[in-house]
Amino acid sequence: MASGIERYFQIARCFRDELGRADRQPEFTQIDLEMSFVTREDVMALVEGLVRKIWQEALDVQITNPIPQMTYRKAMKLFASDKPDLRVMEDANFQPSDLTSAFSTKEGPQVPPDIASIVLHEVVIR
Repeated sequence: MASGIERYFQIARCFRDELGRADRQPEFTQIDLEMSFVTREDVMALVEGLVRKIWQEALDVQITNPIPQMTYRKAMKLFASDKPDLRVMEDANFQPSDLTSAFSTKEGPQVPPDIASIVLHEVVIR
């Protein structure tokens, strides 16, 4: 923290010092928040305001207020990913199915033929 300043953010250029992976960029820019005595809502309000302002100034795009949020649990339940593609929800036929019980049998998976993807929340290996 900078002395005497309760809140500030800085834009930092970052370089990865690790083995490359297909889903990671070797360098990127991030916004580094430094805030004292704040709540989750304080952080979300600051970041939403910043994102809204950047998109407005840089791209002339208005972002809804508030920005829609999804919990980690819901994202994993619906999409089996912590970075869901919300365009899938636009498909009126999208209906997630929990098939954990189908994989709990000793005979192996009993998956109906019309299932396109599978989400497992708990796997027990015996």
